[in-house]
Amino acid sequence: MDYIQTSFRIGAEYRECFITTNQTISDMEIEVVADTFAKVIMAQESGEDIEYIRRAVRLGKEEADYLNKQGVGSGILKISGKSPVICFFPLARIERQRTDEEVFREAERFLQAFKVVPRVNLLHRKYSSGSPEGAQTRREPSERKIQPGARPNRLVWAYVMTVYENPYLNTTEVNRKMNLTPYTGARVKKEAVDLGFLTEHRVNFGGPGRSGIYLEVTKLGCDFIGMGRRELPGKGGFPHKVIQYKVYSRLKRLGESVQIEQYLGGKSADVGWTKLVTGGMERIAIEVEPSVHSHIPDEIRKDFDAGWNRVIILCQNRDAMDRINFQVNQHVPAALLDGVDLDLIANYVD
Repeated sequence: MDYIQTSFRIGAEYRECFITTNQTISDMEIEVVADTFAKVIMAQESGEDIEYIRRAVRLGKEEADYLNKQGVGSGILKISGKSPVICFFPLARIERQRTDEEVFREAERFLQAFKVVPRVNLLHRKYSSGSPEGAQTRREPSERKIQPGARPNRLVWAYVMTVYENPYLNTTEVNRKMNLTPYTGARVKKEAVDLGFLTEHRVNFGGPGRSGIYLEVTKLGCDFIGMGRRELPGKGGFPHKVIQYKVYSRLKRLGESVQIEQYLGGKSADVGWTKLVTGGMERIAIEVEPSVHSHIPDEIRKDFDAGWNRVIILCQNRDAMDRINFQVNQHVPAALLDGVDLDLIANYVD
């Protein structure tokens, strides 16, 4: 409590801001509370606390009597130099996050059950050579072993598992999900990449600030966390699959009927979109083209031949769009041009 009071005094002197939540406010000196800029007082039952708050906040008797009559979520806001007002706080659902110890215990139980990697010694934050009794952990001969001398700590396991379970999160989102600071997240990611558990990919969605680092769990990383190799839906490399999913998920959230690698007439589209229009349904093939290739006009013709009514080509930037537009106008039959749209990837992802 002395520390809090000292912080408030120094903050008042240097005009800095401190925010504190306290259930035993009457333990603080009344002058310290009185000198704060803003105070929110929730329901009180103790007559001693009510009297203390009345004096500290300078409430009238009628206002002080309201302190023990407030409902859940309501309070009295008093800003220095202004009259007190009643305020309300809406109910907000806060999902309980797993604690570090829960994550680490789950990791230990999982590794012990499947015995696919050396047992993680959570107490010493490193790999042990075997079980506490000294028995060596059994491994199948066909399994690829962890790199010699590798001693990743328990946080690396949790990081790799989080990426495995959430393959479409960029590194910033992974840090946020694990409640890691940027510094800690970068350190753990670097260790996982250096050990060969993760591969980094820069995915560019086009436009300023629309790129990010995404992580792919390697075969060695899957062995490390005791999971089978996970194949993401889509075709092409990992960045292409990430873009496919981002386009699909955005349209899905908007209530559209979409599917990754949807087939029609023997030809698949990166994202197939079935849209209700006046007089029936329109089948739209969305093709993701992060770079300019000579095969794009051929792909467009094949989409129409397969039965797609419209084709949308998603480009990475304006320059690529202009170059693809030139190809389309040169090599796609004029009768099909009205059914071809070019747009930026950035306009189809969140």
